[in-house]
Amino acid sequence: MVDNQFFTRFVLYVVLLTFMTACSTARPLMAADSRSLGNQIAVGDKIDVERKDGSHVKFKVTGVLADGLHGDKVHVPFADVGQVTVYEPNGTALIVFLVMAGAAALWMISDGVECGNFGNPCLDD
Repeated sequence: MVDNQFFTRFVLYVVLLTFMTACSTARPLMAADSRSLGNQIAVGDKIDVERKDGSHVKFKVTGVLADGLHGDKVHVPFADVGQVTVYEPNGTALIVFLVMAGAAALWMISDGVECGNFGNPCLDD
């Protein structure tokens, strides 16, 4: 039989890990020319490129050159780019997530733990 407290804590971990992805925001970019698009993307950005043929490639930008976007083992010429989505960190969501994770960690350590265990030492009266 599964311990109820263990199960509750396990589910909370899974939920927190799932919502970590909410700490970023997707910003779609569309540009008429490669120069305009290149000015909106910086080295280090995480992007999803939809090519004109409908295929997608996701990568972290290692270079924005005159001919296209470069990543680790990937190169997409500007002529093939249909749309680019840039994933940016969302500071507010990250702060909310960290507060929730901290509160959950404190609850998991202290709730229902008998004395003598981690986070709840036995104190003599």
